[in-house]
This record gives sequence, C-alpha cells and structure tokens, in this order.
Amino acid sequence: MTLARALARIPGPTAHEDVAEIMKVFSSRAAQPVGLDDVARLSGLPLDRVRVVADALADALVLDFVGGETYRYDRDVAVELELRSLTDRLHAHREHLQDNVARFRSHKGTY
Repeated sequence: MTLARALARIPGPTAHEDVAEIMKVFSSRAAQPVGLDDVARLSGLPLDRVRVVADALADALVLDFVGGETYRYDRDVAVELELRSLTDRLHAHREHLQDNVARFRSHKGTY
C-alpha cells in the first residue's frame, strides 16, 4: 500500500491535490463503504476525476473496492504517514506561491 504508487498512475497537474482531498473524505469515514457520488460531493471534485483517483488508489491497494462505485479505506499507518507528508508539502507549496504573489504585488505597488 502506497500513495506514491497511486500518484504515479494518476494523470493531470492536480493529482496530488485531488488525492489529498479524496483521502480526507475516506479518512473521515475509515472502515465504512463510501460511494463515489458522496466523495465527489464532499471533496468538491468532479465525479469523473474522483473515479480516476479512486481506481488508482484501489490498484495501489490504498482503498478496497467494495462493489459498484463504492470503496472503503481501512486505516494504515504507512498510508497515514504518506498522507500527512503529502498534505504538508501541499501546504508549504501554497504558502510559497502566496508569498511570491505578495512580494510581486509589493514590488509593483499594487494590492
């Protein structure tokens, strides 16, 4: 089980952000079957994108495929550590981008 393995299979520039949002939903409902419609609604991501990410997470053995469009996440210490590291990196990246924008605006004298 590894998020890195799943991330390698997910196309698109927002793969890391999508995984973090989707795993947040599954983590809050650990050991419970969750339908992809619910994941899409709670994460704010389009259903097609949720489906791609959930399939990759299931292929990487992070999620269990229950049937239909339902998956379950059973907590795993290694996955939880990877998820924490991923969210920390995403947070640091967002802060870096915000700092750059603030510096640019300050330099140009705009607000």
